[in-house]
This record gives sequence, C-alpha cells and structure tokens, in this order.
Amino acid sequence: EYLYQLDNNLNLILNSYSLPVFIAGRPDIVNRFVSITTNAGSIVGSVQCDFEDINEKEFLEILKPRIVDWTEIHNESLLHKTNDAVEHKNLCFGVSNVLRCASKRNGKLLVLEKDYPYTEGNLTPVPTKKEANALENRFYVKAPIDDVVEKILENDGDVDFVEKGKLKDFNH
Repeated sequence: EYLYQLDNNLNLILNSYSLPVFIAGRPDIVNRFVSITTNAGSIVGSVQCDFEDINEKEFLEILKPRIVDWTEIHNESLLHKTNDAVEHKNLCFGVSNVLRCASKRNGKLLVLEKDYPYTEGNLTPVPTKKEANALENRFYVKAPIDDVVEKILENDGDVDFVEKGKLKDFNH
C-alpha cells in the first residue's frame, strides 16, 4: 500500500535528519497514515485539507499558524521522541546512567534542558592529566555531562536542548 511505502521512506529520511514532521492531506488519508506510521514520535502536527481545492499559496497560509513558534514545535518534537523512548523502554536518565548507556554505544539522542546546571556537586572530583593541564586556564570547568555529550557525539548521536522545565515529567 502507498501509505506504508511513504512511511518507510519517511523513516529513511528521519534516520538521516532528525526533523519534526507535519502531515498534510485529506482527513481520511491523514488519519489512516497516523494510524499506521512507525514515525509517530516525529509527527508534531497535521493539516487536513483537500489539495485539489487549494493552491500552494493557500496551503502556506494554512500552515503558517502551525509553524509560527518554531521553538515550541522543536520542543514538542524532542518530547515526542522522549515519550517514544519511554514507551520502548529505551530511556536513560541521570548523568551516571546516561554515561553508562552512551559508553555502550546505546545513545542516539541526548536531550538537555537549556541552562543545565553545572553545579559544584556535578564537577568531576579528580581531574585527568589532560584536565589537570587545562586547569591552568581558570575558565576551564569539567563536568560529567561533558563526557556524556562526547560519547553521544562519538557514536553519531545528536545532542539537543529544550526549554527549561520541559523535562520535569521525565525524572531528569
């Protein structure tokens, strides 16, 4: 069926580019696609319209209010992915757990709140030789989250940020 092929192609695109997705089409097709897709976590909105009755300019006017607040759309997209990880039991939280998972090459996406606190309690107690040399620079601060970010990026993962308070429901 065409919608399954479309979903497979969308999956290939999303594996390369982590983007929020809008679904647009007739209500029956949009509802059917949403019911069969394996990419529901990336879908942040839908536009139900009949493309036989509108032109491109009219479609852009319909879409415009849905993308005005891009920051909120981006946050929602990341929260959808986090919810998917919860549903599939693939979510790690807490710096030490996340570092352990990332070290095992299990991390694809690290989501942090903006202004993540680098408090004194989060600082690494014993610096490595490389860090000790860097300590001569008084602006150098090494926190465990730096190791997590490094591991995620080494394994071709992504690091992204949501607005402060958005992860409160995920025991961050």
